[in-house]
Amino acid sequence: MRDAAADPRAPLPPTPELPALWHESFDEDYFLGATNAQLVISGFGLLDQSWSGYALERIGSTVVPFTIPALDSTGQTNVSSDTGGTLRFWFEPAWASQSQAGTGPETNAVLIEFDAASGGETAFAWSLEVSSNGNTLELLAQTGSGIEPLIQSQIG
Repeated sequence: MRDAAADPRAPLPPTPELPALWHESFDEDYFLGATNAQLVISGFGLLDQSWSGYALERIGSTVVPFTIPALDSTGQTNVSSDTGGTLRFWFEPAWASQSQAGTGPETNAVLIEFDAASGGETAFAWSLEVSSNGNTLELLAQTGSGIEPLIQSQIG
């Protein structure tokens, strides 16, 4: 008996298999009939055309973080850090790596960061970053010796 979950998927970004604890959909039409290449959302940022609608643009030397709280206003879990899980997101760099005759982001580009927060205090746990020259993707984490790279991969 074949398992349908093992069948090849369509050549599109996958849909999460299980109900997500948190889902933020920038890649959908925010306004029916909107035809602008870019839309400004007050207090939120710029939405730019993407593969399926609009995506949140995160370009600039200083970008206000998009924050997902661990708990929602009713106390339900948005993000679970003690039971494991998966984070899935798509990004398109606005630069080319130096290995591809580009400049890279010219400063470490933090793609995603996980911090512990309590009573107004925060503590860094880990982050996924692209090096300033755009040639390396690495996972950094807090260790007993400070922040250290756990995994590195070259970007071609």
